[in-house]
Amino acid sequence: MVALVLVIAFMFVLMTAGTGDSVNLGLRNATRGTLERRTNYGAYGAMQLGLDELNKNYTYSCDIHGIAVPGDPELVFDLRICNNYNNALSPNPPTGVNGEVPNGMVYIESKCDLRDYVGQYTTKVYSKAALGKYESKSTIVGTDQITITNSTVDAYYVDSATNTLRPYLKGVIQTNSVQAGGLTMAGPNTFIKSGLMWGPKGQPSVISDPGPPAVTWTSDPPGYAVESTQVQRVPRFRPPRNPSDALGPGGTVANYTAPTTISAANFKSINVSGTTLTLNQGEYFVAGNLTLTNSDLVCAGATGAAPCDIYVGGNVTIDNSRVNWANRLGQADPTNYPNLLVAPAPGALDITQLGQQAVLGPRTLRIFFVGSGAPRYKDSTFIARNNSKLSLVAAGKAMKTELRSGTEAWGGFKGAQFLMTDSMLHYHKTN
Repeated sequence: MVALVLVIAFMFVLMTAGTGDSVNLGLRNATRGTLERRTNYGAYGAMQLGLDELNKNYTYSCDIHGIAVPGDPELVFDLRICNNYNNALSPNPPTGVNGEVPNGMVYIESKCDLRDYVGQYTTKVYSKAALGKYESKSTIVGTDQITITNSTVDAYYVDSATNTLRPYLKGVIQTNSVQAGGLTMAGPNTFIKSGLMWGPKGQPSVISDPGPPAVTWTSDPPGYAVESTQVQRVPRFRPPRNPSDALGPGGTVANYTAPTTISAANFKSINVSGTTLTLNQGEYFVAGNLTLTNSDLVCAGATGAAPCDIYVGGNVTIDNSRVNWANRLGQADPTNYPNLLVAPAPGALDITQLGQQAVLGPRTLRIFFVGSGAPRYKDSTFIARNNSKLSLVAAGKAMKTELRSGTEAWGGFKGAQFLMTDSMLHYHKTN
């Protein structure tokens, strides 16, 4: 009997000891899981810091180590950003990513550790991202769809050697689409003095080109159309100020029916009808819509280096109006511009006009579509119609552009969709 009791007691001791080991193991696993989650959050947070800096400065790069995580001083992070914006890589290319960062891309590497247990609960995060630009070498970028009907598209640059305005043969019309008809052209009178590009891995069927007499190619070589080696990216722009500033007491609904000059400010919306609105150089934020009807929008004191920038949360509608038209290229437009089949003759522009084109031109007015503010986004439209005259560049990740019914534009457009009917677009290469 005594022996049986001893056996039972011994088994009980073994069972409780096993239970204790299981509890300790569970606690250790729970602690490890908590620490790993903390380093995960720290690493992703460090990457977000890097992205925030890149939003402010496209050329930002860094290689920093052992920085305390805000709010959790037991954690430290490392952050390395290898930036190849405009083909100027800094710092040196990282190892482990084919030894290079392609032009226009940025490599981000973040790491988080427990300060006292470096290497034990480490989390590393890597990313190779594209730095979006508001403009590119493309005359038109429509990442989803481009349709050009009964219209003219060409491109020009200022030749400093001959002081003349020359055709720019590489001002490409580009879509990322790989679907048949992603870039469609139709007549009866469409003139294309530009190359065409479709998305990587796509087929020539992306281009819907019925040829003469509906579409006349005036590019060199004629009919230049190729598959792109990389997609065109459109960044998400963020407002210069918090969207709530424009929607709150600091923002106004502005209705202009008499000549007015304004300086950079926040607006809930801007409506201009039958008058002239002059903008001083600076950043304007319109949380809602910008509408111009039978009006002129003039930029005062703006240059290519210090433009008028309008950030729009809603839509832009331009109806029978002139926008920054004094800053178009070639104010003394040659009489053959409506046909756009030949370049201006040598000496057609004097040195004053050439200087204006280099310093001023369409880039004195830039319109950025920011939707409802980062990080949220929404579709937006840029519509110009009824013989409107434009000199500007416009860009937005979700922007749908429509140039209709006699509109003529100098500049460029970069967004999701582009529709052009009975209109003209002249792209301006800056250098």
